[in-house]
Amino acid sequence: MSTLLVATDHHFSIDPHRHVAVRAHIPPTFYDRYRRVFDHVIVLGRARRVEQIETEASPLPEDLTFVPLPDAHGPRQLLAAHPTMRRIARQSCRPEYAYILRAPGRVGPIVARELHRRGLRFALEIAGDPAASLAKGSNEAWLRPIYQRLAVRQLRQQLMLAVGVAYVTSESLQRLYPPPAGAFVSAYSSIDLGPEAVAAGPRAYTGVPDGAHLITVASLMQPYKGVDVLIESLRRCRAAGMQLRLTVVGDGPLRSGLQAQAAEAGLTERVTFVGEVPAGPRVRELLDAADLFVLASRDEGLPRALVEAMARGLPAISTSVGGVPELLPARSLVPPDDPEALASRIREYVQSPERMTAEAASNFETAQAYRSEVLTARRDAFYRDVLEASRPP
Repeated sequence: MSTLLVATDHHFSIDPHRHVAVRAHIPPTFYDRYRRVFDHVIVLGRARRVEQIETEASPLPEDLTFVPLPDAHGPRQLLAAHPTMRRIARQSCRPEYAYILRAPGRVGPIVARELHRRGLRFALEIAGDPAASLAKGSNEAWLRPIYQRLAVRQLRQQLMLAVGVAYVTSESLQRLYPPPAGAFVSAYSSIDLGPEAVAAGPRAYTGVPDGAHLITVASLMQPYKGVDVLIESLRRCRAAGMQLRLTVVGDGPLRSGLQAQAAEAGLTERVTFVGEVPAGPRVRELLDAADLFVLASRDEGLPRALVEAMARGLPAISTSVGGVPELLPARSLVPPDDPEALASRIREYVQSPERMTAEAASNFETAQAYRSEVLTARRDAFYRDVLEASRPP
């Protein structure tokens, strides 16, 4: 029987009955992709102990094994938890397993070190650029520069040891973090658009009301999602006479500060924070109720939320970061941290139903490349290579 261990930085919750759910915008079917090739899947990740699983979290399949690590955050907690994390990684790694480490993150380097010590092989799935996610303005940690250098160094060290590498982008992450010589390489998104995620067709706009409805889907854990920039852009649109509305989907410790920013800008009635929403029907319902998707991120890999909005036939505006230029044309992009450029682009879109219709059609066509049936074959081939590489020579 083939067994795969996946080391991930997805955040989990676990209750006293050992029911496990993944937090944030991760669908409950995410780990099914590995089970298409492997008989058994073990997930190693940080878990928060709760009395009851949150309603917005997605339950993991019960036939999947979950190994919890301490839910440590920040330098002090991570330093204190490091011996425990190493011990659990050491106990979890066996020579008969195959290994995929999702990067960047805090868990992968610990497992990679243990696997290298034992002479065991592993593959990487790279979903983002730690240099960008830990850049100034994207992260508020007071040790941010040290974190940034450490995270980049750890990713490069893992790359040197990996026998296979898969990227979520077609080009951008490959240029920054090229694979080692001799490794098998693939490119596929972490996004999995099932039939229910794709709308019947793109939007057609005969007119966009003055109170056009914008939406963004963003974690409020760190400032790299740029929601502060989006709120400032909305204030500038209002100063120009446009009464727009914004729905913010996502939650985290930055929420109260962003609500205060909206109130100070006189936008309390115009900006709605709906909090964390489970991946699936409710997110699609919110996207379908909006007129325009906006992503103001300072950093991205290949943003799931943007692809999901495009699959619902929405026009979209984003900052030109990470793999976003692989999704949207230059005419839909603005520089990061530039609220005036973003406000100007929003005004251009909202004032032109013809442009909104054309961009919606273009986005819908691009999203077809991220349908399940397109990506599954590519992922399966990579996972078969991982399985083959894990066998003793």
